[in-house]
Amino acid sequence: MRGAAFLCGITDALVVDIGGTSTDVGLLLNGFPREAEAEVKICGIRTNSRMPDVMSIGLGGGSHVSWSTKKGKSQMTVGPQSAGFRLLSEALVFEDSSKVGGRIVTATDIAVAAGMADIGRKENVAHLDRAFVNEAVQTIHDMLTVCVDKMRLNNRELPMIIVGGGSIIVDKTAKVDGISEVIVPDHYDVANAVGAALSQISATVDRVVDLEQYINQLEMDAKLSSVLKSFPGVSVEQQKDMKDRLKTEFYQRARDGAIREIIETVKAEAIRAGATEESIRVVEKEDIAMTYIHGSATRIKGKRTFNP
Repeated sequence: MRGAAFLCGITDALVVDIGGTSTDVGLLLNGFPREAEAEVKICGIRTNSRMPDVMSIGLGGGSHVSWSTKKGKSQMTVGPQSAGFRLLSEALVFEDSSKVGGRIVTATDIAVAAGMADIGRKENVAHLDRAFVNEAVQTIHDMLTVCVDKMRLNNRELPMIIVGGGSIIVDKTAKVDGISEVIVPDHYDVANAVGAALSQISATVDRVVDLEQYINQLEMDAKLSSVLKSFPGVSVEQQKDMKDRLKTEFYQRARDGAIREIIETVKAEAIRAGATEESIRVVEKEDIAMTYIHGSATRIKGKRTFNP
């Protein structure tokens, strides 16, 4: 995903990476993948590792395309079965002659038949029924649209960057809800390699703090007393409102101070890890009030990236 961001020069976008067997959809925020909040499973095993929030579906350049019957109704099926690394020996367009018997219709064949890609032998897919091709193109679009919609945070429109060798199977002109524009950058097929080459080191601090420890209680009491003396004739309800507003002001200052402390701690960790100070930048900071804990407990998380 970072490779896609670099190739486009965009920091906030949805990234769709289509390979030979699967499609991975993720969200870029501030140039970095959104981190998964829930557990991430690897080969079915639950892990507690920090991972990008990515949704994968069985859709790729080698996906098998066919009519199937479900509950007595005929429907288009694309994937999850795929030719995978056998694409050259199974796809119609890669057969050397017009004798394509025994070969399987793949999403790559559909892309060539629909005029979305110019690879292999186009004459090998000339016999495919136009209705079949159009239905397959629409099914691929619908699968991608559902996946993209599930990854969006809100109704804000974002650009969609499509990368990966299998991206030829997507109709770039079709409208996708919530997407402002579709971008296919130069060198889209090697975006993963670009991202790997750009990898940085990161340092993260995730801590629960009590905001009351960051409040000067004597200062707050003195200011509250001064404010109440300035308005001697106010009602009890007005006094309560003034106290609440003053407390909100002090707690906001405490929150800002706690966040600054966490960010500075992250910076110190990065420098100890060998970071060059000029390369350090904040890529994430957030705070969440833990209302289910007595007091003013707040979880604060800060993340910086840097070059060694």
